[in-house]
Amino acid sequence: MISGKSAGAVRAVGLAFALLLSTTSLAQERRFSADDLPKIVRIGDPQLSPDGQAVLSVLARANLKDNRWEGELTLIDVATKAQHVLSRRMGVGSARWSPDGRSIAFLAQDAGGRAQVHVLSMDGGDARQLTNGKTPVTQFAWAPNGATLAFAAADEEPEKTGDARFEDGFEVGNHSFLDRAARKPIHIWTVDVVTSATKRLTSGSRSLPLGLPPTGAPSQLNWTPDGTSLIFVQA
Repeated sequence: MISGKSAGAVRAVGLAFALLLSTTSLAQERRFSADDLPKIVRIGDPQLSPDGQAVLSVLARANLKDNRWEGELTLIDVATKAQHVLSRRMGVGSARWSPDGRSIAFLAQDAGGRAQVHVLSMDGGDARQLTNGKTPVTQFAWAPNGATLAFAAADEEPEKTGDARFEDGFEVGNHSFLDRAARKPIHIWTVDVVTSATKRLTSGSRSLPLGLPPTGAPSQLNWTPDGTSLIFVQA
């Protein structure tokens, strides 16, 4: 049997414990607010290295001042979880390991704001721009030998002169409601990783499906295992 004083002490301890739990619960239930938005980190498109020891991923953080997301191409060690930023270029994305794991190719914007293929050696040094087209690269794929990349880009808009400069009407068709000009066909090229020499593979009115980083194209370029042919979708 518990005496009156003892029972009162027990009730006081119980009440204090209940208040502590209530305060802890309220602290844990803090609502998400606009102040938390800059803390969000987007992690996308992880790519495991050929040796299985590292993962490539793009970590993007909000830049409220300039109203944009800024990505960092990040290397993550699988064993230690250590992270190392490889590139902070604008529009970085779609990073892919070379077949031997000694280089990384990725898309990033050039001086004109167009997505171009860049290559970074894992031996060190800065990334170098590999393609220099007048239209953005939409996707790319390493050849099995690691010496060549296939990439897709739209045809250039023909230069207009005279009164034709003001003729900007076009048939929308099955396009996005955000389109402001007729789409040009997307075609396949190859580029030499060492010399940056390019070669056109497809042409004409047919086009690869449109897709832009970071989501990528609905159908990717694929090399055959022997590296002699490419498999792709055209419309």
